[in-house]
Amino acid sequence: MPASRSDARREGSARLGQGFLWNSWYVAAVSGQLAAGELLPRQILGLRVLLGRTPTGEVWALNDRCPHRAVPLSAGRTVRGARGEDLIECPYHGWRFRTDGVCASVPANADPDFTVETIRVSAFRVVETHGLIWIWMTQDRAEPDHPPPVIPGIVGRKPLAVATIAYPVHVDHAILGLVDPAHGPYVHRQWWWRKPTRARVKSKAFVASPLGFTMVGHAPSESGRLYRLLGASPVTEIVFRLPGLRWEHLRLGARSVLALSAMTPVTDHETRMTQIVWSDFGALRFLAPLVRFAVHRFLQEDEVVITAQSRDLKDSPPFLWVGDADQQARWYVQLKREWLASRGEDRAFVNPVKARRLSWSS
Repeated sequence: MPASRSDARREGSARLGQGFLWNSWYVAAVSGQLAAGELLPRQILGLRVLLGRTPTGEVWALNDRCPHRAVPLSAGRTVRGARGEDLIECPYHGWRFRTDGVCASVPANADPDFTVETIRVSAFRVVETHGLIWIWMTQDRAEPDHPPPVIPGIVGRKPLAVATIAYPVHVDHAILGLVDPAHGPYVHRQWWWRKPTRARVKSKAFVASPLGFTMVGHAPSESGRLYRLLGASPVTEIVFRLPGLRWEHLRLGARSVLALSAMTPVTDHETRMTQIVWSDFGALRFLAPLVRFAVHRFLQEDEVVITAQSRDLKDSPPFLWVGDADQQARWYVQLKREWLASRGEDRAFVNPVKARRLSWSS
């Protein structure tokens, strides 16, 4: 029996470097990036999204396109309605929309019987929690069937560091770099990082975790000299979760440091990486400028390699994956395929990752 169109689309999306994981929560912005009354345009999974915040603090998200003449609403402004509510005004003909997407005014309309409320702009579900703004991305207007991820270890009054950078590759390739454990000594050549000449074999235990896998708690490697500055006896746990989240939770006695990396697809050939670091470790508050510098430098070093790689990725070349160092990349591909298959077949997701120990040199 020939495959259906939906089967063919799902198979295409399952290929490395193609498609997106719809019906998922993505990081749209960090709370501090969106002030009340501001309009923040974003492109997410190829869709143009407009984010905003009301005077009372609620976050909203709309399709960034006026249905009248396709002018970006982000080129307009927010105005106050008759009841004090925020309205988004299109800069072309002054059409106004409520934050739920319903049209509130068409100034040029002279027909008293015309109901402007029948006009709508698509709205997106958004949730703000722990300083992150999550957006539910769907193609079929499906309501969220699960909440945004809960990321344990978010501590402190506000992040120590926030950095964003655009990588010129499909999100799959950005994630392969995110979960790759062996590039550090060659890409990140800072004084606090292990040099290639000092590489040693590492062996770490991994288990399946919700929509991903976890490197179970262990003492950080000696490659992270910055860890040693923090003292105590650190234990770190690293988690990867679909659609593109990785966080490292470092515990130092009663204190902790959490570093979250969030990959948000922009288009088929661009991915926005958001890196956030939190901590309740007092010494790091004094070292905050150094932490911010290190985070920015770290992302820029990755960008250099990914940009170089992007030239030939356009031809979809086959990859040669070797040994345990590439196993996390294999797991990501398996997780993506299973996610798409479970959604297409309307069944529960079955995590393909099996507990095992991986060994590699870095």
